[in-house]
Amino acid sequence: MINKPENNMRQSWIKNDSLMDEKLKPVSDALFESIGTPKGRRFLDIGCGAGSTTVRLGKLISPTASVTGIDISDSIITFAKQKAKGISNVDFVLGDAQTYEFKPNTFDGAMSGWE
Repeated sequence: MINKPENNMRQSWIKNDSLMDEKLKPVSDALFESIGTPKGRRFLDIGCGAGSTTVRLGKLISPTASVTGIDISDSIITFAKQKAKGISNVDFVLGDAQTYEFKPNTFDGAMSGWE
């Protein structure tokens, strides 16, 4: 297997998942506070990475609400799906959010930790 820089970056992201979650927590906490616990709402986490923010939001919102994470890395999405096992209102999609064709009006809100 060729050791590509993007493979190293993905593995580093997975390895440092808890550190990244800690660093992003203040921002996600503020976001979650503004969202509250809406019922029946659907959210999209663009560039969800290892899914820490996606999973945290899924645990905080009403069970009738849902959150979907999308990322372009198959290994990171696989890791995120493992993290979300047993959380029924969280799912993940492998794809590029810029070109992925979600049906119109699929989501009520979207968030991203990246510019």
